[in-house]
Parts: sequence; structure tokens; C-alpha cells
Amino acid sequence: MKRQKLLRHLRNHACTVVKEGKSHTWVQNLQTGNKSFVPRHNEIGPGLVREICRQLGIAAPKEK
Repeated sequence: MKRQKLLRHLRNHACTVVKEGKSHTWVQNLQTGNKSFVPRHNEIGPGLVREICRQLGIAAPKEK
């Protein structure tokens, strides 16, 4: 999945960017307070996408 598509999915599920790091972006779910990191890669594997969503407490995006 493209990084920008994942960030858009996270924003649509009440998540916001907390901090931009050198190699990762810190993201927090505003409803639950859970935090996770999104790597700065153009493509993010489906397993990592599911894990980020699980850590944030939201549903993973549908794979097409």
C-alpha cells in the first residue's frame, strides 16, 4: 500500500500525525490515545499495514 493512501485511511479513522521523525511518522488515534509509527517508505507491506491499524485500534483497509 502506498504511504499516502495509508495516512489518508488513518486520518479518516480519527488518527492524527503527532510528529514527523527522520525515518518514521508518529500517529495517534484521538479517540483511544493509542500510538503507532508509519515508516517513510513509498510502499508499506500488507502485514505492517495490518499491525499499524491493530496498534491504533482501527480496522485495516480493504485490500484490492
